[in-house]
Amino acid sequence: MPRKIQVLRLDSQTLHDLLEVAIADAAPDEVMPPFSDPGWTPARRQAFLDFFMPLLGTIYGITVDDALAGFTRLSPKGKGPRKRASGSGGRFGDKVPPLARCKSCSKRPPRLVSPR
Repeated sequence: MPRKIQVLRLDSQTLHDLLEVAIADAAPDEVMPPFSDPGWTPARRQAFLDFFMPLLGTIYGITVDDALAGFTRLSPKGKGPRKRASGSGGRFGDKVPPLARCKSCSKRPPRLVSPR
């Protein structure tokens, strides 16, 4: 059965949902800049939101079968930085075209959808 993979424009509510995904699936240092508190303390959770809130126009959630699974930063062609960063986003970007064409996924590329 094909899996439904979509790119979701994040808003302040879905950013909180993304925080919950991060808490469940990642160590804080994997998903945000270094912070003095260890683990997902209340201060660290707020720092996550404070860091990503100004980026809401450039970060998008990735859903798999309607469940938020992660995020990526995107910019219009020609508008973003030309130099690729060394983070995991670059590795994800290399996988998007094959992911969009894989047999277990939709035959169409992921599409931008509005928040729930």
